[in-house]
Amino acid sequence: MSNTEVKTSRSMIKFVLTIFIIAILVALTYLLFFTPGEPTPVAQSVNEVAR
Repeated sequence: MSNTEVKTSRSMIKFVLTIFIIAILVALTYLLFFTPGEPTPVAQSVNEVAR
């Protein structure tokens, strides 16, 4: 491979890894700070509605 192809490949890998890391950080931020409190079990909710 020529020098240009090597630089291009490295740049594309850096770009993809950067996007992947940003996506992971956004997902972790959402899960840790923006998820609502205690969830109620679905089965329990269905049983209460049926009564």
